[in-house]
Amino acid sequence: MVREGSEPLIWEGDDTQLQRLRETLDSDGLQLTRGGRFWHVMGAVDKGHAVRWLLARFEALRGYRPPTLGLGDGPNDLPLLAATDMAVIISADHGQPMSLTHARLYRTQAPGPQGWAEGVAHWWQVPA
Repeated sequence: MVREGSEPLIWEGDDTQLQRLRETLDSDGLQLTRGGRFWHVMGAVDKGHAVRWLLARFEALRGYRPPTLGLGDGPNDLPLLAATDMAVIISADHGQPMSLTHARLYRTQAPGPQGWAEGVAHWWQVPA
């Protein structure tokens, strides 16, 4: 219940009201992004920024960049998936577009935890 990265919400208004909310948040340095089930209000960062930051810290400390695998099922996960070497889009029935151009992308057949396991198994078996 303690959130530090984003604040989830369920949107019940129309598209015009949603645009006004986006503009209001933007004027305060915040952004609105769509997840699989919820909308998320957060600062001017996303999961992709977090991955790049973490990798830069790792490389500074260890002297190399490890291979990365990202998994996600919602639009808010797309920046994370774009920032990793291998990506998995987990099947979901939220109806949101999950467009991603990525050289090493796998889309699961199964949703949820089974999709997560399917995605990890796919990349575990494929040579790097």
